[in-house]
Amino acid sequence: MKNILITGGAGYIGSATVDILLRYGYAITVVDNLFRGFLSGIHEKTHFHSVDLLQKNILEQAFKTNKFDAVIHLAALAYVKESTENPKMYLDNNIQSTQNIIELCKKYEVGKLIFSSSCTIFGNENGDSPVKEESRIKPINPYGESKVICENLIKESGLDYIILRYFNVAGANPEKQLGIKTSFASHLVHALSRAVITDIDVSINGNGSYVRDYIHVDDVAGIHLKALQYIEQQKCREIINCGYGEGYTVLDIVNKFEQVNSVKIRIKKAEFRVGDPQYLVCDNTKLKKIFSWRSSFSKPLEHICKSSLEWEKLR
Repeated sequence: MKNILITGGAGYIGSATVDILLRYGYAITVVDNLFRGFLSGIHEKTHFHSVDLLQKNILEQAFKTNKFDAVIHLAALAYVKESTENPKMYLDNNIQSTQNIIELCKKYEVGKLIFSSSCTIFGNENGDSPVKEESRIKPINPYGESKVICENLIKESGLDYIILRYFNVAGANPEKQLGIKTSFASHLVHALSRAVITDIDVSINGNGSYVRDYIHVDDVAGIHLKALQYIEQQKCREIINCGYGEGYTVLDIVNKFEQVNSVKIRIKKAEFRVGDPQYLVCDNTKLKKIFSWRSSFSKPLEHICKSSLEWEKLR
């Protein structure tokens, strides 16, 4: 049985990833400081360490007491707006935690690392063209800056790695009790779901024309499984964009959400949000080629909208 360390395993993407890896027979150790994760997100079949990744000496205990075959590093501060308000916190936390993971992987001979990066690193450099792995990078917010620096640290580490650049992760799995647990609605589909449940207006930044590529959290978890299976089989140093390759404006998503769930959303306009790129859509050619990947849903966007609201109704 392969023994895997997952940082941030109590969070939204982390708990979904833990679930699928357990189903495929992996032994999982979760490290999470529960700052943005939840104790209820810790699967009973995992080994859990409540540790801040900045506390390297304490984090090291997990490496001392286990022989890990690979690390999946998901833990990070990850809100664009918050990063513009407190850039030092984002840069210090995300970069140092990644550096600590790299150093401990090397010290304890864990040669394989899967890292969660973000499409926000591309900024506005590529106009309205889908971005490829080699597209121009120029982040316009501290969160994106931190991810670029972390990517570079990993590239220089000497470890085998797969860097996964997520596009907009959304949706839930109500059947498995997996979804966004925080009431802080910073992601659009989550905000729409919260608005229906709490009967409030939704603030739309700017004119609602920003374009994004959305991907269901279950598909992201499945990509982590594919990445782990791939890196187990061979030495590799890969960067892979993770999205569906379809762009939607904010207003497109609002309309689809209303249609799928037979609801009406009350919208109020807000200022353009500092640090938000205008167009981020994934060219997923490499994802499909290397992993032979396809979405597990016939109509992914509809499932994202429907499952998100179903999840909020359960909470």
